[in-house]
Amino acid sequence: MGWRIVSAVMSALILGLSGCGMMEDGQDKVDSSSANQEKQSDLESEEMDNYSNNKNKADEKKPNKPSVEKMTHTFRNLLIQETDKEDRVKKYDSKSELVQALTEVTTKDLAQVYVEEYYDEKDGKLYLEPKDAPAWINTKQPYQTKRVDSHTYRVIQEVKSELYGHYRLTVTFKFQENHWVIQSRNMKRLDLDRQEDSQHR
Repeated sequence: MGWRIVSAVMSALILGLSGCGMMEDGQDKVDSSSANQEKQSDLESEEMDNYSNNKNKADEKKPNKPSVEKMTHTFRNLLIQETDKEDRVKKYDSKSELVQALTEVTTKDLAQVYVEEYYDEKDGKLYLEPKDAPAWINTKQPYQTKRVDSHTYRVIQEVKSELYGHYRLTVTFKFQENHWVIQSRNMKRLDLDRQEDSQHR
């Protein structure tokens, strides 16, 4: 009888220990599964980040050649504003407003130079000063387009006019903030008796 009791107790202990082992094995499996899920989640998150970065890069505009004719036309129309009989500008009342409008096709620095040269602000009104207009690229005559780098082009034209004589006009276009702007303009007079350079004409 005593032998049977001891045998039963030993069997219970063995079963208990086996159960603990099974629980530990099961816990290991759960922990392993959880780790795999976390790893998969990290990989998916990394893939989403890479996708977003690649998409943002693809959405960025890639510079082509500047539209010389269109930008020249827009620049001329913005700089030489319509005025009334007193030379008062109809559309804008201040230099800052006109500078802001010109930055559609020029850098802010260049816009400020031209507005200061051609306009006067008095009593809250803007006036166009009577003086010769700057030299323009004549899109009906030949001109050269030179690529400096992917974000910079220079347009060069040599022409003759009654106002400025024989001259060479060099206009630099710069791609910035996802669009082309006129960065600088330089006119060099080529007449033997009229040697003169202008950085902004």
